Amino acid sequence: MTSVTTVSPKVNLALRVKRYRPQGRIQIFDDSRNATVPLIGLKVKCQNRFRTVSGITDENGFYQCDGQLLNSAPGKYRIEFDRDKFTLMEGWLNDAEHIGPRQDSDFNHTFQGSGITTYYAKVFYGAHYYFFRDILDLRRPDYPHKGKHRLKIRCHRQPNSTQHGGSFWPKPLQPDVHIHADLLPFSQIFNYTAHEICHASLFTHRSDYKDINAYIDEANAQGVAFFITRILYPAANYLNVNPNYSNYVVDLIDDDEVQNLGSFDANSGDNVNGYTLRQIEDALLAKTINETDWKKNLKDLFVNQTEGEPLDILTNESF
Repeated sequence: MTSVTTVSPKVNLALRVKRYRPQGRIQIFDDSRNATVPLIGLKVKCQNRFRTVSGITDENGFYQCDGQLLNSAPGKYRIEFDRDKFTLMEGWLNDAEHIGPRQDSDFNHTFQGSGITTYYAKVFYGAHYYFFRDILDLRRPDYPHKGKHRLKIRCHRQPNSTQHGGSFWPKPLQPDVHIHADLLPFSQIFNYTAHEICHASLFTHRSDYKDINAYIDEANAQGVAFFITRILYPAANYLNVNPNYSNYVVDLIDDDEVQNLGSFDANSGDNVNGYTLRQIEDALLAKTINETDWKKNLKDLFVNQTEGEPLDILTNESF
């Protein structure tokens, strides 16, 4: 009797293992433009029990993670509201994030409505814009500051619809920027975020920041936020949300003969124009402590046809 040995063909197990690459698109509904826009620069992670992969959304909100996961062990998606230069906080210690589904397919999401993570997404949009997009030749905030930490932004809920705002309050181991604006239109959240990050930027470029007069610090942030906001929202005007802030920076630039003052009394028109935000920032960084220093530096550093008596009058009436 002859014995027959059957040899089974070799099976490539790798061909039987199905994998997928987490990817998708993240967007947000902008109620101020009545349009859905991409969330750029957002970090998306997908994690199962074996590994974590991640990707960053591009100019159109699309992302593709840097690795694959097994279909047999679907990963859980998570959106993190941070970059190497800044991070959003949901409290004093915890980073803000949005928890997505566990699935072995694409994850697409549009932030909308009044949920807390939609609020995080709106503040992230403004912060990412200031750090990485068009800010009219201004200096970027120098974070991580002194190589130590990213700018920490805490997003607070408003106690009611009439109380809102922001603050810059740098302290060790605590959030630096505080935003109270979840009930406001997208454009105003953007404006508040730009305003407070402008303070943070000046802080990183002036070692003597604490010595700067608060009135000129606020006037600078007010003007910077006004012009950056108008890049995306040309009709937006949040100049007098806080009437105690001077609109000096706007009057230094525009050719409007009406003085844009909050609660300050104007005895004459605005006859100053033609300065740029970068020139105003340069003058502010040149050891400016008060409005007199700021005006002097503008005159000393730059040639402007309105730098004589018109600038003297505007400065005197703006503070």
